[in-house]
Amino acid sequence: MKKPEENPSLSFLAGDGEMAALTRSYRWENSPLGVPAGWPQSLQTTLGIVLHSAFPMFLFWGKELICFYNDAFRPSLGADGKHPAVGKTGREVWGDIWGQISPWIRQVMETGKPVFFEDQLVPFYRNGKTENIYWTFSYSPAYGDGGINGVFVTCFETTSQVLSLKKLEHSEQTIRYFVESAPFPIGVYSGREMRIELANRAIMDVWGKGYDVIGRLYADVLPELKGQRIYEQLEDVFTKGISFHARDQRLEIVVNSKPQTFYFNYSFTPLYDSDGKVYGVMNTAADVTDLHLATQRIEQSEKNFRNMVVQAPAAMCILLGPRHIIEVANELMIEIWGKERADVMGRPVFEALPDAKQQGLEEVMRHVYDSGQTFRASEHPVDLFRKGKWETVYQNFVYEPYRDNDGSIIGVIAISVDVTQQVLARQRIEEVVTQRTMELGAANKHLRRSNEELAQFAYIASHDLQEPVRKVGIFAEMLDSELPEKSGRTAHYIERIKKASGRML
Repeated sequence: MKKPEENPSLSFLAGDGEMAALTRSYRWENSPLGVPAGWPQSLQTTLGIVLHSAFPMFLFWGKELICFYNDAFRPSLGADGKHPAVGKTGREVWGDIWGQISPWIRQVMETGKPVFFEDQLVPFYRNGKTENIYWTFSYSPAYGDGGINGVFVTCFETTSQVLSLKKLEHSEQTIRYFVESAPFPIGVYSGREMRIELANRAIMDVWGKGYDVIGRLYADVLPELKGQRIYEQLEDVFTKGISFHARDQRLEIVVNSKPQTFYFNYSFTPLYDSDGKVYGVMNTAADVTDLHLATQRIEQSEKNFRNMVVQAPAAMCILLGPRHIIEVANELMIEIWGKERADVMGRPVFEALPDAKQQGLEEVMRHVYDSGQTFRASEHPVDLFRKGKWETVYQNFVYEPYRDNDGSIIGVIAISVDVTQQVLARQRIEEVVTQRTMELGAANKHLRRSNEELAQFAYIASHDLQEPVRKVGIFAEMLDSELPEKSGRTAHYIERIKKASGRML
């Protein structure tokens, strides 16, 4: 066969392309079509369009449906598969999918009506295996000799796009499932008007609304948020493309026709389309109302406790951390320390009170902080430099571990009572008592000696006087019996002698 440049009638096969060269070199004399010089003008014209087009094209020609295609279509056949297919019949080349494509070819050949498919799955063998391949293509009639002599195929492969889209539909389904099942509120609002495109059950529960909110405008669903800066924040995120985050934000929302106060941590995040433009805003949130109220109660409790420390009738202070930093101290404690308040607050206690060092208190505080065990002491002496002089201060004190909400030790509470005057008074009393005891001891010694002498005298006196007194009594009895008749005066005297002697005994 002459080269195209040597035979003007074969100019439709000219060109440097791979498929033009393969078509020229094919042994057409053994084909039902015969040599190219004898091909009908309609085939030459159609094939010239196919071979010289930069768009992927394929041609079935004649009743045998002989196959032709161009360089743009060639990559779709892969490295190991149907290529080269030039000169082969359609059934021979596309046997693995003939049952799928032959009805389309027959329809075009018989009716002249083209068929068009977008992202159609047409799997066939290539690259050593059968692959799932997606195509957007049309089958159109190719006319010649007064009728339809073939099928003209224009196509391009969309496998990567379809798979990407499927992956994006799958990702969207995954996202929707995640949003729906998320335990925290999530909403997606599209357009500058903030139309609710997606809202999960958690956020609708917060709003007190149902699924009828989907498709409605955010401002129509939650008109009560006007004046609470929400609309302005959404507008800024949409127009500037910068995320907005808020923590512990108070919002008034009408739930079941009743305004209610909530606290949220929430974010507004811009959503971008494939062109990099913001098309909407994603709203994520966490309802921290209970946490906020609990924190308020804790803070109020802490405030009340600190006020109690300040107003306590005993000296009290709170020392934080392992360095025992003075956080709170009432006036009674400041008075015990003998320092200016400004000189001690916010400082480690043994830096603020260097005079209290090395008296055993460091070890005690460290033990309370590390072990959580309370320490108590009575009339404990501490030497302090107060008001320009050293003084020994006696204290009854308690060191108690100071804990946070979860029970962890964060410091030490010190409670102290200055008992210096009581201790000194008791010491003075004890000195007086000791002195008086010593003096009484000497007096008692003299008294015992006097008592012993008196006892000795009493014994002698008693022994010496008892006998004469008994005799007086005996003689009085005898006189009374020997004077049966006596005057009343005599009897009176005798009776008085008897009584006197009895008393003396």
